[in-house]
Amino acid sequence: MSALPAVFIGVWVLSQLDESNEHFLNRAIGSVTILATIAIALKFHRPFRHEKPWILASGGLSGLLCGSTGMSGPPLVLLGLNQGWPAAQFRADLLGYFTLLSIATIGICQWQGLITETSIRYAVAGTPGLTIGFIAGALIAKHIHGNRIRYAAICLICATGVLPWLA
Repeated sequence: MSALPAVFIGVWVLSQLDESNEHFLNRAIGSVTILATIAIALKFHRPFRHEKPWILASGGLSGLLCGSTGMSGPPLVLLGLNQGWPAAQFRADLLGYFTLLSIATIGICQWQGLITETSIRYAVAGTPGLTIGFIAGALIAKHIHGNRIRYAAICLICATGVLPWLA
């Protein structure tokens, strides 16, 4: 519920950025992502008694990130790891969430004139890799249990935090 309004804000932020601000924003988000991931990796976590406000906050941050950077996963994944949510159900919930949020974000970006011929070409070019990754992930998900999903998520999220520094 909190992600969708935040997507509008994120898309607005994206539309206002010039190239120098964009690099700063991406690196700031990458740095925060790395620090939060390290905290989770070190098992510095305390499950929240009252999840709902944290779910709303992480959903809002996820929507803001989705609209401004296209990277909506870290807030929710870190919350799920912190709370110790069951891995199989959590993966399924994330898949549904990311699908719906991405569809909404594409519509909002199109409405704001941010979808260009170049971005469509990039999306088409990336589709085979996305499809292969989805199928491979679905096949290996059956074999990843408990702490393994935790370590896989931590590695992937940390990698997304490093990527802005490499660009």
